[in-house]
Amino acid sequence: MNTVKVMIVDDHPVVREGLRALLAKTDVARVVAEAGDGREAIDKLRAVDVELVLMDWQLPTMDGLATTTELKKSWPHVKVLMLTNRLDAESVKQAIKAGASGYLLKDVSKDDLERAIQETMDGKTVLHEEAQFQLAAALTATDPIENLTQRERDVFVLLGRGRSNKEIGRELGLTEGTVKGYVSAVLLKTGTADRTQAALLATKLGLV
Repeated sequence: MNTVKVMIVDDHPVVREGLRALLAKTDVARVVAEAGDGREAIDKLRAVDVELVLMDWQLPTMDGLATTTELKKSWPHVKVLMLTNRLDAESVKQAIKAGASGYLLKDVSKDDLERAIQETMDGKTVLHEEAQFQLAAALTATDPIENLTQRERDVFVLLGRGRSNKEIGRELGLTEGTVKGYVSAVLLKTGTADRTQAALLATKLGLV
């Protein structure tokens, strides 16, 4: 894959320096911008071509959640990986709702960060293992489709009908790569492990 243009958003210079050094050791990303708060990040996005943002949650001016929400309104193509020390189901849910493509902890290794960037650019949703556990546990106690967007619900229904990614793409006018990303999001948000479980859940909920 081409080198991903990354912006680091964190209010601690030492953290930004560490992430910059970590990414310099990979072949998948290069840092093109940095920001110490949410407002600065939005301002820099107007001037710099960025493909992916590593976003801290706790930021001055605007926190990472508000920054992600505003960012996705103006630059929906830019991917956001939340990189934080917060680890609770509600925070993970809020980040995904805001448009983040992943949720990682700051102790992430070089290999895991590299893999997360690659998978995010492939349209997948990437979660730290514990964050995934927290989210799945929370979803089992609530409406499993409450957090799905309308397009994700459309994909969920077609999964329930046993459609392949190619068939889903044809019916919804989407590329297979885009469908793959939606399927990943559906599995994550419904707490299902694979397509078969998702199809069974859609049937159980009376969607098909």
